[in-house]
Amino acid sequence: MIYCFIEDESLHARPTGAYVESDKDVGYGYMTDTTKSYFVNAATLNDLRSTRVTIDSAVSTFQMKLQYDAGKDVPLSYFDNIPQEEIDKLFNIIEAASMNIVAQDSIETLLTDSDALFGVYVPNSITLSPTQGVGLNFYPSTSAAAVTANVNDWITFEVVLGEQVQAVKCWYSRDKFLADYPHTTFTHVSYPDDPATLLSGDYALPLQTLSDGSAYAFSSMNDPVADTNNTGTVLFTSEYNPHGEPKESNPEVTFVVFYKGPKPYTQAIRRYIRTDLLARGLAGIETWRPILPDLFTEGRYFIVPVWDRYTDLPEGVVLRHAILSHSRARRIATTVFPLADNTFIPDHLEIFTSPASQMVLLGLPDIDNDLEFMSLEDAHPTYQSIDGSNAHFAFQEVNTQDFNISLSAAIAKLTGATNNVILGEDEFYGRIWTTFVSDYKEYHVLHNEEYPLDY
Repeated sequence: MIYCFIEDESLHARPTGAYVESDKDVGYGYMTDTTKSYFVNAATLNDLRSTRVTIDSAVSTFQMKLQYDAGKDVPLSYFDNIPQEEIDKLFNIIEAASMNIVAQDSIETLLTDSDALFGVYVPNSITLSPTQGVGLNFYPSTSAAAVTANVNDWITFEVVLGEQVQAVKCWYSRDKFLADYPHTTFTHVSYPDDPATLLSGDYALPLQTLSDGSAYAFSSMNDPVADTNNTGTVLFTSEYNPHGEPKESNPEVTFVVFYKGPKPYTQAIRRYIRTDLLARGLAGIETWRPILPDLFTEGRYFIVPVWDRYTDLPEGVVLRHAILSHSRARRIATTVFPLADNTFIPDHLEIFTSPASQMVLLGLPDIDNDLEFMSLEDAHPTYQSIDGSNAHFAFQEVNTQDFNISLSAAIAKLTGATNNVILGEDEFYGRIWTTFVSDYKEYHVLHNEEYPLDY
């Protein structure tokens, strides 16, 4: 699929007197610096039509521009091999479908009824955004008065170009493009210190260490700042264990990652830093793992105890309910994870128990996990709700035994008990979770106080 942003001067505001360039931006058809930064190799396909489509009885004299990433979806030379007549029809489709020149339920009829205007269109392939810019000013020329246009935020469709079917998604809305564009490209990682020094752990004088590490980190930022039009930077922090020896007093270290496009997920950031670090050939993954354990974590899972399903008995005894409906489980999960889409929770929600309590537990993977880390059951196929006093405990895989012990310790702590298992605390989705790491995977158990009262 070709992902593109449509630049159209007909939709630019007409400021008078002194103004800055951004005053022309009404949120549609205007290519900002941030929008352009999403493309690694920003390329432009000019609209060479002699006549544009009629919008509210007006025909614009401005040239549309299709902005895309050359090499990401198609090479720069792709359109060189497409007949100009087909490119003209491509622009006709984009303009007619985006500008709502007929009722939305009539767009399909419009595109299939005129081969002369829209002949490259593949029938029944058009999808229109559910939202649009309503009543926008559409200027046919620099001197003509504006007419009114309703503009779809985006459209998708298929066309036949050069005898090949090509899928296209076009955005007119700047904000929707910035939110929905699918490609994130990493351009650089700045390390907290020379990776060779991180590996050796040769730190003796704290102040000199701070000075040397800062100098290395900031000097490594020169190239991406000077040579690449990045969209932004993200920070990734990992526990640092010199010589691979975990201690409570060990510091954390922070990496700065430069990227183009939408803000990347944590797991993608991890993967990029890991790949860059291992490519330096200083050491293998088994050496680096204990030194930077957070960097080599392979997945993150959230566990929500169903805290509100119980019966109080005499003498302070709490009897946990052992049955939970699917609808209640989904409502709880949707409340705790409001950013999940409509299919993620139904597709990935898992229900289980722990020997530390009779509470029902809801499990969900982090949405940015790699595909092979999207299920607790897949990660622990031998898991049983039993503790070490049961003779069958040893029949679980070793990594699952460790997970079972740590999970029980987390739940025991949250219900008022104490133990010697190292547990942390983190905030996700505006809620506090008890955290533990097992076999280089993170697990987060929701606190009782953070459980939703209404769902």
